[in-house]
Amino acid sequence: MITDRRHVCGENDFPFLFVQSTPYNGMTPEIREAQLFAMQRTKNTAMALTVDCGDANAIHPAHNCHANRTVSVASADLQAEAGISADAT
Repeated sequence: MITDRRHVCGENDFPFLFVQSTPYNGMTPEIREAQLFAMQRTKNTAMALTVDCGDANAIHPAHNCHANRTVSVASADLQAEAGISADAT
């Protein structure tokens, strides 16, 4: 998916940030493990960790301020690694 999005956008190496699936009833840990492997094996990516967010009974957490902060930090880290200044965004 990441390679496809980069190809469609005509940028083969733009920074790519994704959010880890929140824990949910019946979801196996292998899903989050696959996301981790994707991040580790794909250049110029970051994953916002949400294992401590959410509600086991609702896949989309009602109170996602913590997840939003996590995404913000991951984005800033990815931009810094790519040499993109905060002023350029």
